[in-house]
Amino acid sequence: MKCEKCKSENNQIKAGKTKAGSQKYKCKVCGKVYTPNPKERNYSEEVKKQAIKLYMEGNSGRAVGRILGISKNMCLYWIKKYAKKIQPKNRANERVEVIEMDELYSFVERKNRIYVITLVNREKRQIVGYDIAFDKSRERIQKLVDSSPKADPTILTLILLTRKFAIMELTLL
Repeated sequence: MKCEKCKSENNQIKAGKTKAGSQKYKCKVCGKVYTPNPKERNYSEEVKKQAIKLYMEGNSGRAVGRILGISKNMCLYWIKKYAKKIQPKNRANERVEVIEMDELYSFVERKNRIYVITLVNREKRQIVGYDIAFDKSRERIQKLVDSSPKADPTILTLILLTRKFAIMELTLL
């Protein structure tokens, strides 16, 4: 082995391995740690597509990582990258029987709530709209409802329920 910094060929010792499994060496002369033949740490396109497919079938990011034997963070990175490539469908002209609205919230940095509001087509079990925000104002929810497919004309309003109390009524038509 030859040091990249001082070009010394003697006094090279093994210094562990990289995450990809390549051998690292340390030069005793200058202290430089280097990898002469690094291995690439890329996953094949097949594995990436399989991760996205598993996620689209309803598995969580953690479950996908566990099934494929890779990091959940890597799976979620691929899924987010894929999601940016696809364009959301304009579902405003579709007609559906029932749209369910659901919300969940989590905390960002312990104090700030972040809301995820979803609209789900009950028949097809499909998300037809969503919004992610730090507030759940009436205007924000109305904008989400306006962008969703139109419900059956017999259903004229949607009541958003939170903790068993009706907090707002939104017009669908």
